[in-house]
Amino acid sequence: MFGTDKQNAIANMQTVQSTLLSIQETMLKMQETILKNHVEMRGDINKLDNRVEMIQQTMEKNEAKIQSVEVGLDNVVKKVDILDTEMIASNKKMEEAIIYLEMEKAAFYLHFQNVIEEKEEDLGDIMADLISDVLQRDKQEILTEIDETYRIQTNYARRNRLP
Repeated sequence: MFGTDKQNAIANMQTVQSTLLSIQETMLKMQETILKNHVEMRGDINKLDNRVEMIQQTMEKNEAKIQSVEVGLDNVVKKVDILDTEMIASNKKMEEAIIYLEMEKAAFYLHFQNVIEEKEEDLGDIMADLISDVLQRDKQEILTEIDETYRIQTNYARRNRLP
């Protein structure tokens, strides 16, 4: 009995030993796989680090470009403000010049007593109406004579260099 027990024990030991060897081989294979995966992961992590670094560099370049564009925009806004103030000043000067010219033009108009004048009104037409009533002549005839008198006066003033 002891002989069979010994043989069984030896067989069990050999089975346990072969099982341990297969477990050990499996563990070695797993360790190699883990090591291989670890190396691959390190490579992937390095690639990601490089990509992150490139993205950061690109972001820094973009931020620098944005800052330069903002500076340029500020300069353009300042120039536009300056041009705006210059245009406002120029418009005020033009308005003043137009008012002055209108006043000068109004100074050359002939003014009559007891005739109410309104701006942009044809004074010649009003005077022709009044004169035609007084002289009892046709209004068109009076307008023709006023025009003829104006042309004669203008030519005389031009020839003799009068104002």
